[in-house]
Amino acid sequence: MTTKNAWLILCLLLVTIGACKVHEKELSQEYLISVTDTLEMRPLSSDSVAVEGIVLGLLATDHFAVFPLDRGPAPFYAQSLTADKESFYFGHQGRGPGEFIHFDAKSLRHIEKDVFGLYDSGRFMRIALSSQRADITAENLAHTRPDMPSNGFKPYRDGFVDLNIAHPDNNKELVLYDTSGEISGYMGDYPNWDASSEMDKRFLYIKNIASSPDAQSLALFYGHYYAARFYRNPETEPLTVRLQLSCSQSDAMQRKCYVGMPYATNTSVWALCMTEDGAELHEWSWTGKLRHRYILSSPISFFSITPSGKTLIGYNPDTQRLFQADIHA
Repeated sequence: MTTKNAWLILCLLLVTIGACKVHEKELSQEYLISVTDTLEMRPLSSDSVAVEGIVLGLLATDHFAVFPLDRGPAPFYAQSLTADKESFYFGHQGRGPGEFIHFDAKSLRHIEKDVFGLYDSGRFMRIALSSQRADITAENLAHTRPDMPSNGFKPYRDGFVDLNIAHPDNNKELVLYDTSGEISGYMGDYPNWDASSEMDKRFLYIKNIASSPDAQSLALFYGHYYAARFYRNPETEPLTVRLQLSCSQSDAMQRKCYVGMPYATNTSVWALCMTEDGAELHEWSWTGKLRHRYILSSPISFFSITPSGKTLIGYNPDTQRLFQADIHA
């Protein structure tokens, strides 16, 4: 064998090994302990916050905690966070101007002050809150598809990303859209953490998406596993991080690990995690480093962070309590 042929074979082997490399790591219990701290949750008031209907999420603005609802008296409830504002329900189901057809609660995002938005059947709904009033503007956009299911529609790079619900046969977790609303590709192979399971992978590996405000990064947090995935570039493999946390449920479909919608800034992404010992809040970098693991002093099911980045707002629908905690996002 010539030296030239030997080098060629070596290069081919290196390329093959690199192509098969799985970018996955596991965080040990020792590391998890090293980044653990307690977050003191304080009730916002002595009164309970009885939200009528099924709470689908939570978003904090400057003066309100906004709850998207299912089977409520209205599609949304705005709970005042300050004494100078009133709490109120708002929105109507329908097909008229400013009415909601089928909104995607997981697409909620803050815009500025008391203004937020979300996607609804091919439209972006911009909502500006004031005391006892919500001004709703519907913008028809070419880059949303009213005929496609939406389950966490997020801006990403030069287009948009969503969970791949409609085309599961290609074994990809995410579907990409361009600005004209056409599918531009698929991204991310499903995990293989339960190879023997016959469950549909869309449900076995259920997850929530976080997109950075600059639309350059993605993170996925899995509902039945203590695991997260981080995308910095759609052309490269994501980094998968698994955590050595214990759960009393051996059946994956019975586990509740990462729950609710994550919250993202350009420097961090926050996610709520349930363990045997209670609720935790995890702060991650976009490169997949777990910066802080906060043990919450009171359990919550939904959370958001105020636009100032200094206060966590959390809600427990079982006890109907609204909490706050000091953080630095």
